[in-house]
Amino acid sequence: MTERYLALGGIIIDDLVYEDGITSMGVLGGGGLYAALGSRIWSEDVCMVARVGRDFNVTSISEKGLRTEYIELTSLPTPRAWQLLDSNDERTQIPRVSANDWYSQLVIEQHDIPDIRNLTGMHILGRGSEAEYDIISLYSKKGTTISYEPVVNHNTDTKRIAAIIRCLRMVNIFSPDLLACEVLADAQDPTDAGRWFAERGPQVVVLRMGKQGAMLYESDHNEVWKIPSYANRIINTVGAGNAFCGGFLAGWCPDHDLSDAGASAAISASITMENLGPPTVSVDLSERALELHRKFIPRIYKQ
Repeated sequence: MTERYLALGGIIIDDLVYEDGITSMGVLGGGGLYAALGSRIWSEDVCMVARVGRDFNVTSISEKGLRTEYIELTSLPTPRAWQLLDSNDERTQIPRVSANDWYSQLVIEQHDIPDIRNLTGMHILGRGSEAEYDIISLYSKKGTTISYEPVVNHNTDTKRIAAIIRCLRMVNIFSPDLLACEVLADAQDPTDAGRWFAERGPQVVVLRMGKQGAMLYESDHNEVWKIPSYANRIINTVGAGNAFCGGFLAGWCPDHDLSDAGASAAISASITMENLGPPTVSVDLSERALELHRKFIPRIYKQ
């Protein structure tokens, strides 16, 4: 049976501003798009649910290698944001549309989700909306593997934090970054944060630490694994974490092998960083990814 993956998260037009003042305007982006392409590198059948404005060229998504039948054109503007980047790869996002339009376009409701049969895996960028719990509950009961990536900052309110934590008991893969560890678990130490999340239900916690790589916490066997960072050539780091999540999901689903999943995640992130904007997936790119995957697996180890 062909593996089928779906990403929920959204499409954003990024206006990148680097620390030296150089800008790259109108770059295709959005966490859902990057996550979908992170999976698409390893699987041919990947789509996403998103809302964009009528001025958006949906063909730009299909040209990247994704199915587009679940991208909805609305009367609201396509989300657009300044992405302020510094030399430490830290990023500040400043939306360029109203807060209402931003929220309406990026937050997915349950009625937006298509009835896709035999869905292997679903990746959700979690913002703590009321619909997320229902979506996760519905698809986890169908046997779909759920990957959940929290989108939070220090201004995230307690209601949204509680909603995200409530979902943990139903997800298979939970992938926070270091900021999410502080906001959700009030933890500065990655080990403490990883175990805190693992105690709340996910089968695997994938703690993304940027240049430090990632730590995996596997609940069933109480194991901790390390994925070293990997970058062949860095042009831009925006979206690499999302692509990492999509790659991990596609690597995990076939046989729940942590080494395979970790290597798929690292290679998806690396390929994303080689591009200004999302990569275009082709047969040649996927073949190159498989070769990099084979070489990278021995670098992943259990602590």
